[in-house]
Amino acid sequence: MAKYGAFLVYYAFSIFILTMSFLCKATDEDRKVRVIFYNVYNKLCIAEMKEVVSVFPSRTFQLQTTRSWEFMGLNEKVSRNSVGKYVNTFTLNGTSFPLIYGKDAGTKNCTGEDAGDCEEGCLDGDSVKGKIVLCDSLAGDRGACKAGALGSVLMNEVGYNVSLIPLVASTALMREEYNVVRSYTNSTRDPQANIFKSEVIKDPDAHTVAYFSSRGPNIILPDIIKVNCPGVEILAAYSPVVCHTTSTRQEASAYVKAFHPNWSPVAIKSSLMTTAWPMNGTSNNVSTGAFAYGSGHINPVNAINPGLVYEASEEDYIRLLCTIYDEGKVRLISGDNRTCPTGSAQGYVKDHNYPSMGAKVEPMKPFSVNFHRRVKNTGLANSTYKATIFSNSNADIKVVLEVLSFQSLDEEKDFDVTVARSDLPDGAQVSGPLVWSDGTHRVRSPNVVYAYIQHEHQNMVT
Repeated sequence: MAKYGAFLVYYAFSIFILTMSFLCKATDEDRKVRVIFYNVYNKLCIAEMKEVVSVFPSRTFQLQTTRSWEFMGLNEKVSRNSVGKYVNTFTLNGTSFPLIYGKDAGTKNCTGEDAGDCEEGCLDGDSVKGKIVLCDSLAGDRGACKAGALGSVLMNEVGYNVSLIPLVASTALMREEYNVVRSYTNSTRDPQANIFKSEVIKDPDAHTVAYFSSRGPNIILPDIIKVNCPGVEILAAYSPVVCHTTSTRQEASAYVKAFHPNWSPVAIKSSLMTTAWPMNGTSNNVSTGAFAYGSGHINPVNAINPGLVYEASEEDYIRLLCTIYDEGKVRLISGDNRTCPTGSAQGYVKDHNYPSMGAKVEPMKPFSVNFHRRVKNTGLANSTYKATIFSNSNADIKVVLEVLSFQSLDEEKDFDVTVARSDLPDGAQVSGPLVWSDGTHRVRSPNVVYAYIQHEHQNMVT
């Protein structure tokens, strides 16, 4: 009986609220519809949302709507701002434009699902011309553009910020926000929308490695700090005319290779890493910090004249493989009968001549880690480079030698970097990038020492 009594209370309350809604007096200009629901804890929650009507009780805090703006005889247009996650460079000339769901503008040769996703060739050009298309797919802007649509509203199911560059005026909304727009188009005779040009803001923590990228720590080689130069859908030139053609992306490595056709891939990689713009992250947590932005934001223009490069030969990489594989597996990779060094001659992963320096240590124990590196002069024949450590941690970081003098191009010099500290908590890191400078060039190498215990079923790649 108590259950039926509760139902009657909810039902009576809903009828009361619905009746009061009809009795409310408001003009078309200032009328606001209130979304009212009653939860299981008997707390009345009122949320203001323009043009959405809900008077049904909810035990789960989920709003239930009538799906009709005309339900209460309201004739005003929706005025709701949704912030999408997209880089929209287009400006629509007007205040509002017709909004249509892709499935309602589908061609006969496509399924309703493909039309809803705005797949290429699945939208009728006459139906979407001059309109903004609602697409269930994040890649729907291509189909909308090819069909001649004015813009597109896309559903972003990724759950994180994306930096995609649309081919027409577009925005990407999370599912909940996207469904609100879908509900609006289904319940309004003449749905209208507008998409504004993206605003530029300064984010001191930008850029970071994308959530789906293989940011560190490195599972296979914990002592190698990967390049991880942030860059998803890199901004580049593309044709504004042929909208369905893939955007042209000029690879930074090819750009450097054009200036230095004789450079090895290792030297090109070094030039991109050591000339990258450093990020402003100050976190000392393993899940963020240097592992979240790698060497920084690449600067191809500076990369063509890095000053110094960290070169590594084929033999260097064979020695690296010998530190993690047995001789038989190394021979399968090298394709010959090379032998691996043994004993102290085997060396360590951390001493591979890589443009960054990294080492994993045990938590809460004193450590002193030494990195041996070698650089080649590619700048001025007669030049002198001085070392500077930029560190915000309390670790003791030293460089020997602190000054490198060169008398010719392609000359090589060796140096060592030592990082020491009494202890380091699990999940923490110390970082102090090394910068070599001759007054003209700045050669920056990240160095990170971190403590991390990978627990069972825990993935180090975030």
